Parts: sequence; structure tokens; C-alpha cells
Amino acid sequence: MKKSRTSPTKIALILKEFDQGKSAEELTREHGISRAALYKWRQRYGGMEASELKRIKQLEEENAKLKRMYANLALELETAKYIIEKKALKPCKKRSVIESIREERPKGISKACRLLKTSRSSMAYQSIKDDTYIIDRLHKLTRDHPTEGFWKYNYRLRNAGETINHKRLHRVYQQLNLPLRRKCKKRVPTRVKEP
Repeated sequence: MKKSRTSPTKIALILKEFDQGKSAEELTREHGISRAALYKWRQRYGGMEASELKRIKQLEEENAKLKRMYANLALELETAKYIIEKKALKPCKKRSVIESIREERPKGISKACRLLKTSRSSMAYQSIKDDTYIIDRLHKLTRDHPTEGFWKYNYRLRNAGETINHKRLHRVYQQLNLPLRRKCKKRVPTRVKEP
């Protein structure tokens, strides 16, 4: 925003002189201002004192600053929303982001939840998964059959009459760091064919 060269006190003096009967031509020549500026000041600040004029100028500057700040924040918010929607964060990642925000700004949780599109009540949720039985069974199978992998263990449990979801079993299997190294075929060098 372009700053005015004339101070509020000077504007108030010019307007007083204009109200007392001095012509517009005299004032413009005397103070080096345009006629349009004089009429604009009269329309905007007519009948005000210098202190009131100063206050209005300050308020206008503050208003301009606030508008710029709001525009910057709105832009940041839009970019954050765009990044979050494009990346499609998983719920566990969203939760960790909200936890980090909670440490920095304890009062900003509701805004963070709104931005990440998660319910605030989900932050208080504690998992009640009890996988001790599956862990015990997997440890027993790994002792008895150390060379077998996940699917063989799954079939063994199923044949024993236990109904455990294979996805749940795989999650526990991964947590225990049980996955075996995959065996790859040994390449035998090609023999030279002779007639």
C-alpha cells in the first residue's frame, strides 16, 4: 500500500482552511497537492480533528496488515489440505502428526483433527488387541518346524481346528520378525553343447 506523503495534521489544516473559505486553486498551489486529492480528503475526512485523522490512518494500516496476514494463512491452509488429500495419509500416520502437534500446541488439536479429517474421539482410543495366544502358537510352530514359512503355519493352525484370520496372523508374524529369507534358484552355468 502506497503511503501518503502528507501527514494527518497537515491534511486537517488544509481542510480547515478550505472550510474557512480559501479556494481550491489557492490551496493546491500553496501546498503542492492536486485538486482531486483535496476533494477526496474532504469527502473522506471532512470535519475531523487531527487526532481523529491520525487514528483512522493507523486503523487503515492495521487493517491492511491483517488482510495480508489472513491471505497468507489461508494460502498455507489450502496448501496443507492439498498435500494431505494428495498424499492420502493412513490413520496411524495422521495420528502421529496430531500427536506431534499436541506436543507443540496443546490447544490446536481440534483444528489439526479437522484439517486431517479425523474424529477427535479417535485420539483417546486405546487398542485392546490381545495376541498372546497367537504369539504362543507361532513360537511353538517355529520351534517344531523352523524351515517353514507363514502360509505353512497358517495351514497347520487351520488343520488343527483353529480359526484365525490370515491377515491377523500375518500381522503378528511380521511383528515377531519371523519371515524367512526367500530361497532363490541356484543358477547352474550353461553347459557347452557338443555334437
